[in-house]
Amino acid sequence: MYRNAFVGVLLPNNIAKKYISLLKKLKGSGNISDVELESLENDIPHITLYFLGDQSEEGINKINKTLSDLDLILKNIKIEIDGLGMFKKQNDSVAYLKVRKTKELSGLYTSLEKNLKNIYFERRPFVPHLTLSRKFNVNNSELLQKLKSESENIKWVFNTTTLNLFGRESKSEKMKILAKIQLI
Repeated sequence: MYRNAFVGVLLPNNIAKKYISLLKKLKGSGNISDVELESLENDIPHITLYFLGDQSEEGINKINKTLSDLDLILKNIKIEIDGLGMFKKQNDSVAYLKVRKTKELSGLYTSLEKNLKNIYFERRPFVPHLTLSRKFNVNNSELLQKLKSESENIKWVFNTTTLNLFGRESKSEKMKILAKIQLI
């Protein structure tokens, strides 16, 4: 069983290093607890494109086959990361770095949704993002200011030719790449 399976883009090493450096810098500031930031030990730096929920091994195989059969005639998609965003929740919010929603990225999402909605239909709107914190306290103004100041000058750009199917092992909570799909 895999928890929180999703299709996403793996960050290239140079961007992943910047992302990890940002998380370490935020953690080192003393204003942010470990619980509030992404885990460096169990996560793989990525951008979420299509969430698939919890999936069995059989479900993962079905998703992988569906992705392999897709005719994704997009290659070298440009990814642009800049700015801070929030998914507001009642208690804790999700803080993330914004990913520019280009025509190519939106087209890719539409193709994924069309082909994967019978496996899992994502009801939330498509907001490409790079998560910083899943448990962000928006009432902590000092913390919010720190996040804003650290993220305001971020302008990370890269191209990708690969999609990945990610999932978390139920027992260890460790994120894994379950499949890679080349864009043609």
